[in-house]
Amino acid sequence: MIKLKERAIKEEFGNTIFESVAVGSAYELLRHDLMEHLREIQSELHFKYLRFHGLFHDDMEVVRRAPDGTLAYQWHHMDKITDNMLSVGLKPFFELNSMPQPLASAETYACFWKMNTSEPKDYNEWGDLVWHFVSHMVDRYGLDEVKTWYFEVWNEPNLKGFWPAGMEKYYKLYEYAARAVKKVNSELKVGGPASAG
Repeated sequence: MIKLKERAIKEEFGNTIFESVAVGSAYELLRHDLMEHLREIQSELHFKYLRFHGLFHDDMEVVRRAPDGTLAYQWHHMDKITDNMLSVGLKPFFELNSMPQPLASAETYACFWKMNTSEPKDYNEWGDLVWHFVSHMVDRYGLDEVKTWYFEVWNEPNLKGFWPAGMEKYYKLYEYAARAVKKVNSELKVGGPASAG
């Protein structure tokens, strides 16, 4: 049971509705203990959305480059984490990042788990990755369900540690990702960025 400490001065909390909760990285959502914690939180607080970093991190194994240079996509970890979220009553708030190694232009990292923060070598490939991902989600979970989710392009690109390429390149990254999402269906919700400060 979650308990709140009573304060000497009582202040009205207001009519706030809990909308979202965040965890560290996508890969952590494959852990049984984390899902049990989220299940416990949901039993009392009933958040609607779950947000996290590292959707396209290399540990998620979403893309590989074949010897002929073509890209191949796989979604087994994505499906597991999405199933896990939905099983505890949370909808995805997908933060579209990190840059997977096959697409990355440099080895620039943030966080101890090495989130690649470089821009893509080819922005068309970045757009293709986003399109294939969102298309897969619609195929697996249905358009009506996915229309209730959120897609956010990157995280805090105004911080050099998260996006060293600068804001003009972020706007380009955003354009390619947003167009890819809307190409799947114009009613899907895409936005961003969350910014620091």
